[in-house]
Amino acid sequence: SRLMQTSNRGPLWWGDNKGIVQHLKPPLACMSSSIVRSFRHTATVAVYACVDGLIDVAKKLRRDLEVAGGMEKKSPKKSPSKDKDPNSKTGKLEAKVSAVEGFITELFESVFVVRYRDT
Repeated sequence: SRLMQTSNRGPLWWGDNKGIVQHLKPPLACMSSSIVRSFRHTATVAVYACVDGLIDVAKKLRRDLEVAGGMEKKSPKKSPSKDKDPNSKTGKLEAKVSAVEGFITELFESVFVVRYRDT
């Protein structure tokens, strides 16, 4: 959880290789499908902590998006065509929010859905 929150602003997240989640997912997914029970449980707890941190990051990004959206609406100099600009602050924040939601979905589906089917 702390790893996800502290690495939120750096290149570990938003690099060209999709960041830290893409490097954490394969070993954790492999461990979660292991025949050794302690590996499965450890991987499940680790993914839970990652997803928890990602949810906190998504909440913060949404708050930032609301603030940025409010500031852009109050600015009279902006034209309506700039609202959908992906290079604007709101466009970048929307991209980050969708990326974080994608990371949450990937981690959840790779571990918890498989673990649910085991029972």
